[in-house]
Amino acid sequence: CMARGEELKPVCMATGGKFVPVCMATGETLVPVCMATGEKFVPVCMATGGKFVPVCMATGGKFVPVCMATGGEFVPVCMATGGTFVPVCMATGGMFVPVCMATGGKFVPVCMATGGKFVPVCMATGGEFVPVCMATGGEFVPVCMATG
Repeated sequence: CMARGEELKPVCMATGGKFVPVCMATGETLVPVCMATGEKFVPVCMATGGKFVPVCMATGGKFVPVCMATGGEFVPVCMATGGTFVPVCMATGGMFVPVCMATGGKFVPVCMATGGKFVPVCMATGGEFVPVCMATGGEFVPVCMATG
């Protein structure tokens, strides 16, 4: 570790399946970065306005959780491979809007924030029913529509 300021920036690099911690200074904030080999996860943290943005990427059809800072809040985004669900959360006014999309004729549950409340909406493929819930005065109104 070498000091180039008031704080240190730890960096971890994989060497033969093990991690080699390296510290480098970047201002007054810590920016830990870890990279792995094989099918392990690659956690990466980047400082954004004094906050950290952890990013994890995987190989071999595993999940790829990604977190991005948005106005001091975090927006976790997870994407999967091989016909699996893709949960996505987006920050909206300090609240989160979870959105899930599926592949292979599966249902696609979608939740949208409406005035601090959530409006779950499910859409299906392949001539299946499409249940839709809409908020009405703080209550939910389930509606089913057929496709095909």
